[in-house]
Amino acid sequence: MMTTHDERHYKTGGDPRTLADFIALRAEMNKLSHPARPDINWPYAEQLARSLLEHHGADLQTVAWYTLARARLGGLAGIHEGLSLMESLLAHQGKNLWPQALPARTEIFRTLSKRLRQVIRTLS
Repeated sequence: MMTTHDERHYKTGGDPRTLADFIALRAEMNKLSHPARPDINWPYAEQLARSLLEHHGADLQTVAWYTLARARLGGLAGIHEGLSLMESLLAHQGKNLWPQALPARTEIFRTLSKRLRQVIRTLS
């Protein structure tokens, strides 16, 4: 588990959609809306997100999925960890994070908010 997040540790990545780790991570996250509700391998999802952050650089979608994986694995502490990373990156590198289109960013935040509410309900 990452214990500190400093935006300087992550370069800003470009569009990750063609990268193998992103494709695998997206496949895990797509299980959330699959009608059969297959189990998500949260440790694997976290590993994929970390790999993308470390080797490709930060993008908003990967950080959102990392936050969700940390929430599932670490509860409130995981939510704090993921959102702290997101806040730091947005504050210092927000203009450069992919995607830059406002509708795409809005959808990422909307989906993350919905999923985090679901996690929080399971904690109470």
